[in-house]
Parts: sequence; C-alpha cells; structure tokens
Amino acid sequence: MNMLILGCGYLGQRLAARYHEAGIETAGTVRSLHSAKQLKLQGINPLLLDLDRRPLPQLPVSCNKLFHFIPPPAESCTDPRTAGLVNEFGRQGSPRRLVYLSTTGVYGDCGGDWVDEQRTPAPHAPRACVWRWRKPMPRPSPSTKTTAIAWWTAPTIAAAAIPASRR
Repeated sequence: MNMLILGCGYLGQRLAARYHEAGIETAGTVRSLHSAKQLKLQGINPLLLDLDRRPLPQLPVSCNKLFHFIPPPAESCTDPRTAGLVNEFGRQGSPRRLVYLSTTGVYGDCGGDWVDEQRTPAPHAPRACVWRWRKPMPRPSPSTKTTAIAWWTAPTIAAAAIPASRR
C-alpha cells in the first residue's frame, strides 16, 4: 500500500482522487459501511476504523505516506486518538511519511482577515487547543524506523483541494 488516508472525508476523498488519477493505490479509513461503499465507488480501498476503540485493528501503517485527517474528540483537552495511533506505530510499524492536517481553528477569531501559517496561533475552542498543542506530536519509539512528519493547516491545502464554489 502506498498511501493511507486516516479520516477519508471530503478533503481526504479529494486527495485520494488525485492519487488515483496518477495510478497510485490509495486506501482511506471511514467509520460507517455507507461511507466505505462511497469510497469503493471512487476507486479508493475502504477500511473501517474507529480510533476511539481499542485495540486498533491491524492497519497498513508502514505505507509510504500516511495522511492523518481525523480530528481530536470534540470538547476534549487531549487527543487519545492520535496518542493511540502513535502507540500503534511501535507495534505495527511506522509510515515513511506522516502528513497531519490541522485546522484554522488554531488561529482563533481573526475577524475575517486572511490567515496563513505565519499567523500566531490563538485558539479558543477546546478542540482547537488540542490541535495547536498537538505540535509536536509524540514521536514513534526509537525501535521503529524514522518517520518524516509534515504539518498542514487548512490554508495550506485549501486552494488545491476546495473548489471555488465551496471557498
């Protein structure tokens, strides 16, 4: 497996479509059978996954790229989903690259101003605070292979992934 998208919702499906068009096999995780069927229709290999359940099933986490688009739990000050996933790297192996999608919520209310990654984070909502403090993410244990981690916030990918009609 080359690419795995954890949380293959709207943005994940847009990304998977680009890889699919390039002939690169991609799998995406969803929590419902209905969503899994939708992925299959788009040529994306669906995997059912709920990061709130333990133990996690065997996942192809030792893929070339793993995109982590699953948000932390709502109204939470911690992120057991990502912590559990990182723990699984020690058991199941690590991806070569991990791309983590954050949210513009880490910047707080900007009064309608344009926002980019240079703006100082000022989150207000509990979930946005978790996203902000997730950087730096816990690293896989030294016994696992090195993983390159990239951080994306919504402004980074909006122009490429969101059609003009939805901006």
